[in-house]
Amino acid sequence: MKTKFDELNAQNTDENYKKANQLELDKFLKCEFVSQIDGLTQKLWHFHPVLISKLLCDFSYPRTPVNDELIPLEFLTHYNQEKIEESDYLEAAETLGCEIAAIKAVSKTESGSSGSYFKFQTDDDFVPAILFERHHFHKYTNGIHDRYSDISNRDPGGYGEYRMQYPKLIKAYSLDKKAALMSVSWGKFQILASNYSSAGYSSPEEFVFAMSASEKNQLKAFVSFIQSNRTLLQAIRAKNWLTFAKTYNGPRQNGYDLRMEQNYNESL
Repeated sequence: MKTKFDELNAQNTDENYKKANQLELDKFLKCEFVSQIDGLTQKLWHFHPVLISKLLCDFSYPRTPVNDELIPLEFLTHYNQEKIEESDYLEAAETLGCEIAAIKAVSKTESGSSGSYFKFQTDDDFVPAILFERHHFHKYTNGIHDRYSDISNRDPGGYGEYRMQYPKLIKAYSLDKKAALMSVSWGKFQILASNYSSAGYSSPEEFVFAMSASEKNQLKAFVSFIQSNRTLLQAIRAKNWLTFAKTYNGPRQNGYDLRMEQNYNESL
């Protein structure tokens, strides 16, 4: 068991992460108990197999706070700390035939101050920045869960603050795993998991896993997504922000075009 914790520590150099690891290891060791059997000179350590399985599974997933409790997220993997570098933006811009500033304008507009990942406290893990879209969950589940209007509603809106996004996702995930993942916009460029194929992945689950692993993966998904849509590709090349926003964010788009234009101009 301790070897497992050591391996996870070696993969992540963040001190808060290591402290959280140690806390979990201490909890696990407290679950051990010792007994003596007649005729044996050595003590035997006993573990309940269900407890071992749960602790190993829970700990191997990233955890985020929900109602003051750290909840393991089985559909994510740990962030590998890779960040998008200027050379990555250059490669993406060359692939799309657009300006680096145009790509950065989209990312800044989409993820704002939250960035690519959420981290709410010292002992939780980095998890992708998300926005839960209740009208998409309504669509993908044919409205059968509309009694939970906060997560299933034919009308968009009711988003709430950053901290509310994962509680909503977890609630929806308990009802329909695939539909829940597909109803969320993920990462730096806020791409819906329902667009997994256009983003270069074979399933929503594979897409979500990749978005959680690396910020670089988020940029690669964006490039694939833009390449798959001629309107988006032409719009980002021409910096036609209204057309881009209507296609990327939906016909209503709520002023995303103006924010993209402003963020573009500020990045020059």
